[in-house]
Amino acid sequence: MENESEYRPFEVILKPVDSGGRIVLNSEIKVEGVDANFRPVRNLGGLAYRLKAGLYNVNVIFPGLKLMNFQVNVSADIRDYNLPQPAMNSTRRESRVPVKLPVVYRVEGGTWVRTRSVNLSSSGACLVSRQKKPDAELQLKLFLPIYSDPIECSARVRWNRSEGSPEMGLEIFLTDTVKSTLTQWLSDVSPYLPIN
Repeated sequence: MENESEYRPFEVILKPVDSGGRIVLNSEIKVEGVDANFRPVRNLGGLAYRLKAGLYNVNVIFPGLKLMNFQVNVSADIRDYNLPQPAMNSTRRESRVPVKLPVVYRVEGGTWVRTRSVNLSSSGACLVSRQKKPDAELQLKLFLPIYSDPIECSARVRWNRSEGSPEMGLEIFLTDTVKSTLTQWLSDVSPYLPIN
């Protein structure tokens, strides 16, 4: 059959990339109708999929907490598909470092909820969410190993995912001094963190 390849799945690689064509680690990809949850990009090869030829909606959450939707037209003669990261202003160029640290956030009524970070930068964080609909503005306490006491700051919820592994993306507001210290610490520890 001449069209048999159209009906058979074959391996393709989805690659969230920056403006220089480099893989953006710690992005998350979800192919609608294929993935139940977002899958993290943890290595420089991108994410492999077995897909049939056709048009797919692909959602990508980049480390700057920017959610992008792409239409990918998969065909048998193309193996790699680049998903370009949107241009970001200078305050959102920090990449997230995959660190698991204790965090608590305050919900309506004043109760503090314990959770942990999934990734972190000095301007944002992804946390394991303990609520289906968190408040739009939160108060956080970050337990960082570089400080003896938790750092308290305000945060704004940028996205919330309740299905699968519930997570929420936050923009966090730190003082310049804490921001600088945190950026240096994340830079120091990131080479020693696993990427797989």
